[in-house]
Amino acid sequence: MTTYAYPATERVLYGAGALAGLAEQCDALGARRVAVLTTPSLRGTALLDQVVTGLGPRVAGVLDRSVQHVPLATVSEALAEVRALAPDALVTVGGGSVIDGAKAVAAALGAGFKDAHDLLAHRIELTPAMTLAFEPLPGTPPPQLAVPTTLSAAEYDGIFGMTHEHTKGLYADPGLAPKVVVLDPAATRHTPERLWAASGIRALDHAVEIFLSRSPTPVTDAARCAPSSCSPSTCRARSSPAAATTPTGSPASRRPGCPCSASTTSRSACATGSGTRSAPAAASRTARPRA
Repeated sequence: MTTYAYPATERVLYGAGALAGLAEQCDALGARRVAVLTTPSLRGTALLDQVVTGLGPRVAGVLDRSVQHVPLATVSEALAEVRALAPDALVTVGGGSVIDGAKAVAAALGAGFKDAHDLLAHRIELTPAMTLAFEPLPGTPPPQLAVPTTLSAAEYDGIFGMTHEHTKGLYADPGLAPKVVVLDPAATRHTPERLWAASGIRALDHAVEIFLSRSPTPVTDAARCAPSSCSPSTCRARSSPAAATTPTGSPASRRPGCPCSASTTSRSACATGSGTRSAPAAASRTARPRA
């Protein structure tokens, strides 16, 4: 038997006008008070105004000091401010650093930590046996609803990086993945061209990781076995238990043949990229409006 652990993402809204559904998603999560986390570069922009106005009285406060690489000191400051607001959920507007910073804050809130320094004990360590060792994060973090402005894809997992003493540590908990992801091309209007292009390379990096992953899931298998890359030989290679292991080192057995052959529906989805099952691909296909 093979067991897959999925992140906590429940809904992905994508396409022009998706931002209009953010308030409804907050209500679906029971979030009556939300803290909005963003970056100084989006301060005073039409995008942030649209998000805050759309959320209306749900907004308990806006924190716009998220910075690159998520410094521990910045997380500690945000943690104190967010705790004082007592929100039911966090709404992030920005790229990977904003989303990761919110994960760090949520992790500390859920665990009842007074300061971000307490997170250091849960940093992931790479052991000599090349396995990942880490203490699971305690408690239940508040949910996050993410409005990404880049292609970093930080919104699709519960992993985050936090920098302390010139070293960026890695932390993970499936429950930290945003519950809701809103992909609206209008959210990228204020993203600088250079940053947009750089995050596109990051998206390519993720695609290569999926293609070569030794611990895949049915979703990543389906992405790898899209019609453009699928062949009987590659699928047979992937179906061998010796070809892959789970993160704990146990064999990850595969279904024989291509996952796309499971049903007509899945073949159609792979061929067209339609539906909400393939949100990362949808983000790259959605036209980015020009400012």
